[in-house]
Amino acid sequence: PEGEVSMDIEIVLAPEKSAVRSISKKRFDRIVRLSVKDTGPGIAPEDQKKLFGKYVQFNAGALQKGKGSGLGLWISRNIMELHGGTLTGMSEGLGKGSTFTLELPLYGKLGTLHGSFSHIELGSLEGS
Repeated sequence: PEGEVSMDIEIVLAPEKSAVRSISKKRFDRIVRLSVKDTGPGIAPEDQKKLFGKYVQFNAGALQKGKGSGLGLWISRNIMELHGGTLTGMSEGLGKGSTFTLELPLYGKLGTLHGSFSHIELGSLEGS
């Protein structure tokens, strides 16, 4: 299948009630936000509630050709939470792609970004 994937990276002020800001004893003024959006099969609204569950797979036979354990998103979210961050996923529904967003507290002083970018086109997903 063909599709597009785009990625945005931002350094933003943490909202007062941000999960990133409140998960740690320290308060962080800035977070790094990484969002990855695709034009893939999307996720049904009823499935989004269990997206990060342990061993969860949706239509694994058709989408993953029987491979995968259903642990990837569960492990990823747990790693992000251990680092004081969050990992969320959302979709407007089947056939409308998905967006996954990672937010992490920005440690240390904000220095100069070398070779920054805001949007990357990864091209066709053919052969994936």
